[in-house]
Amino acid sequence: MSLETLAKKFGNTPLYIVGGAVRNMLIGVTPIDIDITASMRAEEVIELLKDSEFTVVPSSLRMGTLIICDGKNKYEYTSFRLDSYPLNSGVHTPLEVKFTDNINLDAMRRDFTVNAVYYNVLTGEFVDPLGGIADIKNRILRTTRTSQEVFSEDGLRLLRLVRFYAELGFEIDSECYDVAKSLSYLLKDISVERIQEEFSKILVADSRGYGNVDGHYKGVKMLIDIGAMEYIIPELMAGDGIEQNQRYHNLDVLAHEVETMRVAQPSIRLLALLHDIGKPFALLDHGNMYLHNKVGHDIARNTLARLRYPKKVIDDISKLIEIHMFDLDNNAKENTIKKFILANSQYMNDFLALRYADIMASKCDLSSYHTIKNIYDKMLNEGVPMTLGELAINGNDLKELGYNGKEIGIQLQLLLEYVVLNGINNDRETLLKYLRGGK
Repeated sequence: MSLETLAKKFGNTPLYIVGGAVRNMLIGVTPIDIDITASMRAEEVIELLKDSEFTVVPSSLRMGTLIICDGKNKYEYTSFRLDSYPLNSGVHTPLEVKFTDNINLDAMRRDFTVNAVYYNVLTGEFVDPLGGIADIKNRILRTTRTSQEVFSEDGLRLLRLVRFYAELGFEIDSECYDVAKSLSYLLKDISVERIQEEFSKILVADSRGYGNVDGHYKGVKMLIDIGAMEYIIPELMAGDGIEQNQRYHNLDVLAHEVETMRVAQPSIRLLALLHDIGKPFALLDHGNMYLHNKVGHDIARNTLARLRYPKKVIDDISKLIEIHMFDLDNNAKENTIKKFILANSQYMNDFLALRYADIMASKCDLSSYHTIKNIYDKMLNEGVPMTLGELAINGNDLKELGYNGKEIGIQLQLLLEYVVLNGINNDRETLLKYLRGGK
């Protein structure tokens, strides 16, 4: 089955692909999610496809949206409509929805002209009521109506503007930019879940398939420039203009965090952006930044919880912020580093990735990174146990030797350190022999 099969069922009512899928077609990027639209009302589509090979699941009948599946593919269908919002509210959800047969009116209710081009599934023709094809060709982002109207209706469009700028590498129309900057306060009315979703996409904008190198960096910079970051992570903005030790840094705290995020691999960019978030607060509380990793741990937990990030993300990032300063001066002895690795084995890949990005965004050399990485790599290559579960014996073995309760866990931990720090073979008989001798 295909979209053509579906379109034929609509009879004389043209079925269109619309939005990002059409934009991607025009710039030569394969669409992933396909949104479709027509003048037919959602209830009529449900009736039309009843007992057909297509499955229809209502998404929001009030908004005229359905999910249509053909067994392999899933499409979001929306009826042509007009949306009405409370004036200057930025609330994202329309107060009133009216359905229409007019494709031009449907185009006008969308956000940007590049997302308001329609592709007729059966004829292969484009319908372009607002000049979106020219804007795609000229690589420019422009609102479908005045930017004041478009952004005042839905504050989330401010983040969508930045995301498209970051992903596509298109420039922002000057009027659009100025209005976005003046209305960034509308983000206060948007749910944190939606803000987090858009923000997370901006952090990986360069890997979204459009080839916009450093798109994530440009996107975060744009969030700062238009004042939007004040409503996403205001704690981050506290580092703006806070100078650092010139021996290690030529950037202020905020600029260093953003630069660290720029050079970091996609999986740790949120961590990289927040890794020094405690510095301005530590400076305020203690007169110096020495405890910024401890302060940053707590601030990051609160910040990420407010933005509704998953618990594991919150736990991992806050822990990595707490430990990220370990042996930055490259003075620790090998066994001290091994103990650190044992205590933080589950975080080591991200720790090393952050250490590398942090150094690349500062004046420090990579000595500490290479020292820790070489020891960690050697431990991995030698099959050194990193956790209690990797030891050749377990709690039951210690029970048989007469250990009880908390003593079992303590002895296993001591045994793990003994194996790692002294190069003892991790085999059952060797470990039992050691324990019998110790007992």
